[in-house]
Amino acid sequence: MSNPPPSPGSHGTDAGTSCAASSSDELLENSTHAIFKHFKFKHKEHGKQQKYWCKYCPVSFTGTAYRCAQHITSWDGMRRREVRKCEEVGKEEQAAVRAFQTAKVLAREEAHRAEESALDAVSGRGKRKITDYLSDDAQAAKAAADEAICLLFAGLRLPERHADHPLWRNAVRSIARAGTSYVPPKRDYVGGAGLQLCRKRIDEGLTGVMSSWKRHGVTIASDMMTDKCGRPQANVMLVNDTGAVFVESIDCKMEKKTGGYIARLLRPILQKVGVENIVAFCTDGGSNYHSACRLLIAENPRIEHVPCATHVLDLLMEDVGRQAWAKEVVGRASELINYTRSHHWTRQYLRGVDGGKGLQMLRPAGTRFGTQHIAVSRLVELRSTLVTMVLCDAWKAEWAVGPKKAAAETFHDQIMDKDWWPAAELFKRLLLLPMACPLHVVGRILNPVNQEERIFGPDTECTNVFKAFIARHYGGVMIPQRDGLPKRATLLLQEGLAAFLKLRGSFGTAEAISDRKLVKEGSYSMEAWWEWHGTDHPLLMALACRVLTQPVSASSCERNWAVWDTVHTARRNRLGSEKCKDLVYVAHNWKVVHNWHMADEGAGVVSGNIPDAPVPAGYRVDREEEDEEGEDEELLDEYL
Repeated sequence: MSNPPPSPGSHGTDAGTSCAASSSDELLENSTHAIFKHFKFKHKEHGKQQKYWCKYCPVSFTGTAYRCAQHITSWDGMRRREVRKCEEVGKEEQAAVRAFQTAKVLAREEAHRAEESALDAVSGRGKRKITDYLSDDAQAAKAAADEAICLLFAGLRLPERHADHPLWRNAVRSIARAGTSYVPPKRDYVGGAGLQLCRKRIDEGLTGVMSSWKRHGVTIASDMMTDKCGRPQANVMLVNDTGAVFVESIDCKMEKKTGGYIARLLRPILQKVGVENIVAFCTDGGSNYHSACRLLIAENPRIEHVPCATHVLDLLMEDVGRQAWAKEVVGRASELINYTRSHHWTRQYLRGVDGGKGLQMLRPAGTRFGTQHIAVSRLVELRSTLVTMVLCDAWKAEWAVGPKKAAAETFHDQIMDKDWWPAAELFKRLLLLPMACPLHVVGRILNPVNQEERIFGPDTECTNVFKAFIARHYGGVMIPQRDGLPKRATLLLQEGLAAFLKLRGSFGTAEAISDRKLVKEGSYSMEAWWEWHGTDHPLLMALACRVLTQPVSASSCERNWAVWDTVHTARRNRLGSEKCKDLVYVAHNWKVVHNWHMADEGAGVVSGNIPDAPVPAGYRVDREEEDEEGEDEELLDEYL
């Protein structure tokens, strides 16, 4: 990893003055904090990870004070060893950081013991309960409220886990703040004006998510299904790395679901979102959707069509499943799985593995999305457990005699058959090749994990696909340069790609190469990698972030149909399409707003940036538990 660039100006004098005077690219210091004074850091954007440079050695990493202390001391009290120890720091500095961390751990343990004592009082585990401090009338009122809540859950057959749901707890707090004069709304308001008010608040909360569409673009995903009443429905989702927003569901009854009809449904969505913000269409393999995408792309040539990877791979696996050897593998696996699942003894044996956490068999189903491959993979994973089961004394005592002896012997022979398991292993390791989609090819080239020059050369197919892609999207575009002379965008992209693949400039630094490992591990996003190391080629960086933040499947549509099924059930099948749409809109998009807010808090906005739009009141649910790293980052928040 490379040393950080020299920080302009003075740092470490005064916290407020330093932050106010520093720009977003300036490195900051904290000369007073016991841990952060050994590092330099930058302002960071909303939702991004904080990055630190060690002052003693050429190492940089993302994280919080927890990982900073681990780098300085390699302290034994750390739960994980994620950052290598600094070899240049002095022993005095190590001892100071170690003492600071030890004192903080002791203080945390003392606070934990105090919290446990308080919980003992509340739950009745201690000598006194919290109700002991209440008056008789208050105790009776609390008991009546608890009884009413329990009766609500039991009478409406609600799962007990809903008592911990943030929406439920937020509703109870709101009722408590309203006072004893509060009268709950009637059903007409809940399903009418109240529902529309919730939808309006959700729209306000989605403003921050929508701001990412202008920066990195968004993909339109759509799918069709038939509801409980036999009505054909089509949903439309807007998806990128910030989440999948449910936009619309259309009742397609009395209509022929042709490509022209679907194109007419999607055109208003394009106008609403903005054609310039649309990167691609992602649909299943239906001919009507393919026809609709061709019509819309003819009108907007810069939009790509991405076939849903899940549906395409399912069709590919169906073709593989028609092969004779694959049929034999699936047939034998079905027999083994059915035998195991149809006997209580075998099921209880598998449950008892690993202290009662043993994996269970998965049965191949007649549905889509490769259930046969999943079932065979699980069977291969349990091979050693099954061999142990059929060789144990308990198996022999249970199945050695009796009418089920013949079936048990057949099962034993199949488990011990060494010739069949290699075929099952091959079925599990099927390598599914990437699809020939231009957006996938460009994403393959710009993925930092695949930063290899060999995939892009004069004789590779990727070369022609990439050139055609940038010509279609950037053909005729001129970019002003520092010398005042414009330059073709396609030429700038080719120069940037050459530097990326040949590891030149900022792409070839030790820090960039090391961060690729973090991307491969999943602890560092590809978008963050490009925004940090691709600043020398801003046009290529913008293209990479735009491509790598898009989905490769329309699975978000399937998840939205799962929400639809919880709303429009067999017992609630008289709901109209519009009412169902409003209920699904609130139920689905509330999670998007909630996750956006949680990601904002979890990242720790240390640069002082304010989110694009505040989450409306009632939808910002406070987390009741904070992890240790979140506590460490609050120290940096206070400094900035």
